[in-house]
Amino acid sequence: MVAQDRLRETVTGPVTGRATRPLPAWAAAVLAFGSSAAVLLLEVLAARLVAPYVGINLQVNSAIIGIVLGAIALVRGAVAGWPTNTSPPGRSAG
Repeated sequence: MVAQDRLRETVTGPVTGRATRPLPAWAAAVLAFGSSAAVLLLEVLAARLVAPYVGINLQVNSAIIGIVLGAIALVRGAVAGWPTNTSPPGRSAG
């Protein structure tokens, strides 16, 4: 019976209980490439926008990259923390 419960946990989503399917490898690669390209585009755009005021140098580019990475970390923490905080206690993700 324990094996059936574990199988049910891996097949259903942690919050809704609906059946989920894993993302295909090609779709994950396209998603990762596309999101990385979008972040790089935003970094270049930010550098272009602040260039007339502070110039372009190593410190400005480092600050832009730091702000973008910090924003990614904050959003990732909020998104990853939401299912953990809303799922019933005792259920594990792995």
